[in-house]
Amino acid sequence: MRSVREILRLRLEMNLSSREVARSCGVHHRTVCEYDKRIREAGLTWDGIKEMDDEALRKMARSNLEQSESDRHLPEMGYIAKELKRPHVTRRTLWLEYKETHPDGYEYSQFCWHVNKALSDPELEMHIEYKAGERMFTDYAGDTMPITDPSTGEIRQAYIFVSCLGASSYIYTEASENMQEANWIDSHVRALEFYAGAPEIIVPDNTKTAVKTPDRYEPDINPLFHDMAAHYGCAVIPARVSKPKDKARVEKSVQAVETMILGPLRNRVFFSIHDLNAALWEQLERVNTRKMRRLDASRRMLYEEIEKPALTPLPMDRYIFREWAKLKVGYNYHIWFGKHYYSVPYRYAGREVDMRASSTLVEVFCDNRRIASHLRSLRVGGYTTVSEHMPPSHRDYNDKWPPERLVSWAGKVGPHTRDLVEMILGKAVHPQQKYNSCLGIIRLESRYGKERLEMACARAVRCNATSYQSVKSILDKGLEKQPIRKMPEYVPAAHENIRGRGYYN
Repeated sequence: MRSVREILRLRLEMNLSSREVARSCGVHHRTVCEYDKRIREAGLTWDGIKEMDDEALRKMARSNLEQSESDRHLPEMGYIAKELKRPHVTRRTLWLEYKETHPDGYEYSQFCWHVNKALSDPELEMHIEYKAGERMFTDYAGDTMPITDPSTGEIRQAYIFVSCLGASSYIYTEASENMQEANWIDSHVRALEFYAGAPEIIVPDNTKTAVKTPDRYEPDINPLFHDMAAHYGCAVIPARVSKPKDKARVEKSVQAVETMILGPLRNRVFFSIHDLNAALWEQLERVNTRKMRRLDASRRMLYEEIEKPALTPLPMDRYIFREWAKLKVGYNYHIWFGKHYYSVPYRYAGREVDMRASSTLVEVFCDNRRIASHLRSLRVGGYTTVSEHMPPSHRDYNDKWPPERLVSWAGKVGPHTRDLVEMILGKAVHPQQKYNSCLGIIRLESRYGKERLEMACARAVRCNATSYQSVKSILDKGLEKQPIRKMPEYVPAAHENIRGRGYYN
């Protein structure tokens, strides 16, 4: 309206020509003529116009335009709003239908302008000042970077992790093979080490590696991610679903990474994640030290000045990724994890417990209290049992039937039976696990006789068949009296394609 008021002042008060006013105000002379025509039709002078407020002047200046537009038929906005919610319906489709009914109606751009004006509910934006050391925002960039296998030429995509601090917008980024839990958590650990401190709050997106079940009021945080944050004294408050403004800082940082880091690296070929990260961090240094356009300071300067002193010092021990699982304790008071059995106190048999495992340690928790811990074993099907976890009756059973007594009892049958029992007990980490097997073999004497059992055990020792079922099968099928056949040596027949020993001499 200032431009309109100036046009009318020069034309009415200064009595300049339309072309002179147009040159002075930087508009077309026909625009000056149009405004002059409307003012004269309204019978107004400059003295009356200069006392008018902007709203009254706007109505007066556009009166003829509004009159001409009122002759056009406006689309029914209620119908438009309803139809736009249906799948595959666009504004252009509705405009084409509108023009068929009203050929003299609005063209497409004006149609869209009226529709947007009627349907839009402008959302006010609030500028948020983040307290130094309060928040760290994290996300993955939408773009990926190609990694080329140098031996096969196969190309795979690397995913770009991005984090930034709230007060300084100080950025950290790195590439990883995938977006699984281990890489997601390790990226956060390296980001905190890059910042040399931990914030009060970590604000991630609602990815499954961060939030198991999104909810606006009580989101279910992934236990592994929560465990990492707790190690560094951080709280996890994820952004709301479909609310990118909750993490606007990292959205801007992602944009900066994509345009100022990934863009300049687009033509380079990388053969490993290590090479890609080295290039990313080289470009990242330039981004963090570059002065921001609206501030006379760089991200690094703001970080050093206000953010770094406010961060919480990192603990002495680096966080180690641990796997969590909810397991049920068997009635043999063991849990099954990683193809191995681990004992827990017998009173927890049949209950659900939480298991936390690292590469070296397995810990068991119940009601947020650790009830057992074991060194991790890679022995498939084996048992790791602590005697204190066993009920008193089971410990008494071990005392009542020591391995030496079983061996002595087997020796009364014969030396081969004794040797087989010793082999079975020697293969067990805990001998009591094989007591029943040994007792079953010894008791076969009452059914088959001492002589047959001794012969069967001799055959089992030679065949390394160290189990009760193997010995019982030998006796049932009468194999104890049959000699063990040796496999004949294979002598290849003469053939023209076989060169023979003489060829190599």
